[in-house]
Amino acid sequence: MNTIQEIAYKVRQHYFEGFIDEYYQQKKKILQLNNRDNNVQNQFRIETDCKLNPDYKKDVRLIDINNRPSEQISKFYRDDIGIFQNHVPVNTILYYPVLTYEEDDFVEEDMPLFEPFRGKIKYTEFEINPFPWFHSQITFYPNANAIYGILDMWFYKWFFRNTTPNPFKNVLHRMDGPHSEKDGGESYFIDFGTAPLEAFLDLIYQVCRDGVDKIHIN
Repeated sequence: MNTIQEIAYKVRQHYFEGFIDEYYQQKKKILQLNNRDNNVQNQFRIETDCKLNPDYKKDVRLIDINNRPSEQISKFYRDDIGIFQNHVPVNTILYYPVLTYEEDDFVEEDMPLFEPFRGKIKYTEFEINPFPWFHSQITFYPNANAIYGILDMWFYKWFFRNTTPNPFKNVLHRMDGPHSEKDGGESYFIDFGTAPLEAFLDLIYQVCRDGVDKIHIN
């Protein structure tokens, strides 16, 4: 059975390899457009991990959400790729890995494959099934009451990072929740974006504590 570290690495790599390909495909298109028009004001540029306010005027700042309740955090997210012309956003791109079958025009989600993990960390039972890095559902039992604040702080830590793009900023893209489940648990949906493997492992370390009996990830 894979360890949690091995699972996280496999899931991130499965997503990131396709994301890198998408980035360079878009960059190639932009270079072709820029070569057709040398006017500086008409030049396009590409940027990953874009966090834009609803008015598309500036990058969001930590001060913008310091005093907001937890349920509003889901309103803050980063786009995978942004296309700008003369510093003005003209398009955003969401990378969504899928498998296509031309013979029958069928499309399905491209999921990483691994043997499910079941175990216990500190006080908490764990079940991890194959999940997408960009839209993981993490359900806490009996609920998430004991870790609301912990999740908020974890989100701030990995969403707002002063890193040098390479070209990725190594940040979370979104956290949405909590959502009540029929079986009594509470779920969060997390887009880990370009955040490093350590962000996932940090989350696991932070939420395994007294008051969280079980965590299910899929």
